[in-house]
Amino acid sequence: MSQPNGPEDEPRYGVRLPPDQVPPPAAPTPPPNPYADPYAGAPGASGATGAPYAQPPAGGQGGPVGPGAPYGAPSSHGPYGGPYGAQPGYLADGSKARNAVGVVALSLGIASVVLFCLSWVAACLGIAAVITGTVSVQAGKKGQASNSHLGVWGIVLGAVGIVVGIIMLVVIMQTPEFQQMMDDLY
Repeated sequence: MSQPNGPEDEPRYGVRLPPDQVPPPAAPTPPPNPYADPYAGAPGASGATGAPYAQPPAGGQGGPVGPGAPYGAPSSHGPYGGPYGAQPGYLADGSKARNAVGVVALSLGIASVVLFCLSWVAACLGIAAVITGTVSVQAGKKGQASNSHLGVWGIVLGAVGIVVGIIMLVVIMQTPEFQQMMDDLY
């Protein structure tokens, strides 16, 4: 049997230090910042600050940027289509982006093409798509919207809806059933 405070009470994996030789307790470490850049200082990080992604050059100088640029070239747009530093739905200066107009233009353009059988409805939706698409493109040129390409597609689909709606109206008016209906009315 073992005696209390005997050699069996000593720790198994080390030596117990005398009280005058015990190191002071370690200072508590603050919790890590969840918003800190996890790649800061990593090998291959660009810039003096250790940022992992190169920011676009100021003034538009420094080579090609954007979708046609070679792989690895800095882009002037962030992951949401807007400029770097802008929150989704907001522009770099903090103003609200007018991106809903482009979405409406595209939706009206798609509806005008899909509803071509209702010729006058397709023509009206196509006209609305062309108008809202033009507003979206103008907002994109002024820097107030970041999705003016949807406005361009709305204009194209709206024009197709107008043309197909008019062609469908002419075809319907040439049918014998339409002629009979017109004769019955008058």
